[in-house]
Amino acid sequence: MSLETLINTVKHESFHTDDEIKECINELVNEYGTNLFNDDDITQIVSPLRVLICEKLHNEGLLDINFKYFCHDNDEDEETDNLSTRCRYCNVILHEGLENHEVNRVYHFTRKSYEEILQYLASKDEEKYLMQELIKNFESLAKEIDEVIPFLGAGVSTPLKLPNWEGLLKRFEEHLPQNFQREAYKDFINKGNFFGGLEYLIDNSYYITNEDRLKDEIINIMSHADVKIDDEEHNFDDIIDLKSDYYVTTNYDLAMEHFMTKVSCYNTPVCMDEIGNLRNMSTTGNSIIHLHGHINRKPSMIVTKKDYDKLYSKRGTLVQLAAILGSRPLLFIGFSFKDKFFVDMYNKLVKILDTVHYIVLFNPEYEEIRNLNNKNIKVLGLKVSDGNYVKAIKVLFNFVKKNKTL
Repeated sequence: MSLETLINTVKHESFHTDDEIKECINELVNEYGTNLFNDDDITQIVSPLRVLICEKLHNEGLLDINFKYFCHDNDEDEETDNLSTRCRYCNVILHEGLENHEVNRVYHFTRKSYEEILQYLASKDEEKYLMQELIKNFESLAKEIDEVIPFLGAGVSTPLKLPNWEGLLKRFEEHLPQNFQREAYKDFINKGNFFGGLEYLIDNSYYITNEDRLKDEIINIMSHADVKIDDEEHNFDDIIDLKSDYYVTTNYDLAMEHFMTKVSCYNTPVCMDEIGNLRNMSTTGNSIIHLHGHINRKPSMIVTKKDYDKLYSKRGTLVQLAAILGSRPLLFIGFSFKDKFFVDMYNKLVKILDTVHYIVLFNPEYEEIRNLNNKNIKVLGLKVSDGNYVKAIKVLFNFVKKNKTL
């Protein structure tokens, strides 16, 4: 019986879905690996499904089961692979003398079965989340991954309960007093003209009347990242595992710095006006370049179209950035080409970074893929129908790690 058939059998007997069964198997192998575990472990979370899966895995030779027993007559314990054997201490056949023995099953994945199960689960995840018609793009990224520089957008931080650009602007809508103003403001948002929308807000709000007040509001929002969420609920660790020399971001938050600190590879964040000094920074890498500033340095924050235009009109700054990044490919994560200013920023960058880049997109359309390919961007298309965007990105990075030496 294959693992595919095993899952179908469990589904028929338990009425759980394929995804629930695969997730349960995944939990077992990730939680215990090749270590020993017992009945108490698999029922700790009330889960008859775990028990059923262990039985089926054992029947297929993918999970070893031994028995640990305690003899009440002699206050001793021992292990055996068969309950038809006699107790080492009282000489009673175990399955006939259960009233005098405490028996517990002990489970163990061999290295071979452990790797076989992991390989199967990974292949099913790849089928589910990776657009197979773009597989050459995924393979190309794997080959170049040691040269790639991650470029992080707002979507990377949304699992931490921080808003993306659209969500950020919507929070300020209440500060516009008139209905027609709110409608005009929504039009900026719908067109992806976020900096233009913030300028309109400053010009018309009774509360947010200048850049300084706007920055204070943004800082208040972006300083409340929920960094205590489980590792499986975000992708920062996956990105850090790339061990890039530099990470580039347009985000104001310092979430990336927080997670880098946890693994002792943190350097002070760098703003665009400090690019010239970047060469003198620590040679350990892991530097994070905040193109639009960050919340710990309010004057650095780019929050209006005027600021944005001023920043990107300084060709010298962009040339210095290009000198740092060289001709290495960028990996855009957490961006959308519906964001007018991201498109504009990308067009400026590619003029000085003349190479092919990558972008992670969820459920991209055929025409969008073709158009981006014409802009020298290889689309890493992820199919997400269950809302689990974080899992989809993890599957992408696992594929890259597995194939990087091919």
